[in-house]
Amino acid sequence: MRHVALTTVAAFTALVAIVACEEQAPDRTLTAPDVSFAKGIGGACDDGRARLIGTQQADIWARPALDSAQNRFDLVKAACIGTPTSTTKSLMLDYIEWTIDNRLARKAGATDAMLIAHWNTVFPYAGYTGTDQPTNVPASLFTDGAVGVIDWTETGEVEIPNKAALTSYPQDANGDQRDHLFVIYPIAANCLTGTNLQQSGPCFEFGSFPHVVPKFSPKVKVGICQPHDATPLSVPALGHLSPITKITEDGGTYPECVETANAPAGSWNDGLGAIVKRLAWHAKRAVSPAPLYAVHGGLGGLGDDISPHGAVDLEVFRSTFTNDVVGQAPGAPETGSWSIVTLTPPGTILVQASLGQQASKLAVLNQAGGNCKKNCGGLYLRGNLETAGPAASDGVYEAEFDALQAQTNM
Repeated sequence: MRHVALTTVAAFTALVAIVACEEQAPDRTLTAPDVSFAKGIGGACDDGRARLIGTQQADIWARPALDSAQNRFDLVKAACIGTPTSTTKSLMLDYIEWTIDNRLARKAGATDAMLIAHWNTVFPYAGYTGTDQPTNVPASLFTDGAVGVIDWTETGEVEIPNKAALTSYPQDANGDQRDHLFVIYPIAANCLTGTNLQQSGPCFEFGSFPHVVPKFSPKVKVGICQPHDATPLSVPALGHLSPITKITEDGGTYPECVETANAPAGSWNDGLGAIVKRLAWHAKRAVSPAPLYAVHGGLGGLGDDISPHGAVDLEVFRSTFTNDVVGQAPGAPETGSWSIVTLTPPGTILVQASLGQQASKLAVLNQAGGNCKKNCGGLYLRGNLETAGPAASDGVYEAEFDALQAQTNM
């Protein structure tokens, strides 16, 4: 029996889808300790907590804004007799929305940190504690983030212009039928732990208070903008951490991103790519002075919960042999790496210019050796994923390759 065979690999790509009396507040400086924020108080519907909330209001706002704050919180108190109700919680979040809208009407010397501390006094009054209150939200939220209250019966958006956005929709019978305070703020890059996927660009924390139970239905839509100077991604997608890194369900191009750039430093992402827009960008640059305003779509995703999000590359391996030298072993793939694990003479694994109907370069695995019977040449060409570490064990890998053989049998 003759054991001469040619097995070829032309290209391979792998993806993983995976109304009250007012006391004059003491004079305070930005560095002075705020004693009123540190008092021991009770929980939901507690009179002591309500008094502390009033003290904090007087520390943050002066009249007439103070009168408005007090009147709005009086509605919350009137609905909080013994045990907070859904009405109490909704009115409380209406009050939080007022504090956001009137943040800049506060007293001189009142800080964003004082406002967030105030929230964390108000939330427990309505029965929202632990993960249901914005305990770890940074004061930078107001200068480098986004925040807003969205009623569960309405469609609303919270957005950091040209960076990230979130849209919540009216909830059905399966969704969380409570109003929420939504926040978005940047966190450290490469925020998605436990993944071997390449990460690129900024990461953002998306949060909802109270914490969603059981889920958002319909799903909320989140999106982040990929700047031009981010590392180009071949197949960009949104990843989220919940509690391990997962691929966010594709939500299309979202949000619209406008950035100033003197030259494109990275790939044109526009969702999953738009060559026409990229060419138009270059054409405009040729006749326009810098800087330019480049408009493109962000990476959008859908989720029934929200958590940290960042961009990942779904492509973990790709080789077309385009840049390889004919007559030599395969060189470095576009993504990932090759390993020739076992090669027993006289077999060879070499790049060839073409073979049969394959008109472009390909890798040819030639066992050779004739009618070798027991001592046949051994060939093993293995493609390694882009990054080191274990492959994702939860998800789906899609592999595509072109192959042909030059004999009628193996």
